[in-house]
Amino acid sequence: MLCCRPFLGGAIYRHSNVIFHVDNTAVVSALSSGTNRNVRVMNVLHMVVMLAAQLEFYFSSIWLAYTENDIVDAASHFDYA
Repeated sequence: MLCCRPFLGGAIYRHSNVIFHVDNTAVVSALSSGTNRNVRVMNVLHMVVMLAAQLEFYFSSIWLAYTENDIVDAASHFDYA
């Protein structure tokens, strides 16, 4: 779903808008609204919000069909070549 590793060098994200390309409408909804009924999703969302506050960046998300999201599709099949 989400990976915080790219944000470890946070200074480059300061005052930027990070756009998450997601192929799951429930995740897009949670990122957009800031809430979800699932505790695990809320834990991840809380981490993203706290990271955004700490590193001073804005975030948004867009839905992308899995057929158009080659990186996520490859990662889900462990195909990194």
